[in-house]
Amino acid sequence: MPKPAPKPAPPAPPAENLGPYWFQVKYGRSETQLFNSDCLAILLADHIKRQCGYAHLTEDIDLQREDKSMVGLLGKPGEEGVEQRRASSLLASKGMYYLCKLILPEEGGSSAPVPELLFEDDPAEPESTEK
Repeated sequence: MPKPAPKPAPPAPPAENLGPYWFQVKYGRSETQLFNSDCLAILLADHIKRQCGYAHLTEDIDLQREDKSMVGLLGKPGEEGVEQRRASSLLASKGMYYLCKLILPEEGGSSAPVPELLFEDDPAEPESTEK
């Protein structure tokens, strides 16, 4: 009895965004950390908040691109599918971002949260003139 022909191997997954997945976040007084965007965006936002020392903040955080636009890790209010969105679909490989907290507007204000940077350039130390 002849042996059945072997089944062909399944097709390889599409080569979409195969990395690298790391990116940089600037925060505090000229501090920088590397993060991996190969995860859910909502989990990454919480991880960044804790790793950068802002776990005590009651406000949500987000990342600001160098062109001043916001990434939107947590999506917009009422947006569907946010819980399953991959951070790698929002963040550029090897990109640089600035950490922001999202300030909710006061009653009667605009409905969108206002970003406030959590990053300060560290001014150069002045030279001592004492002898």
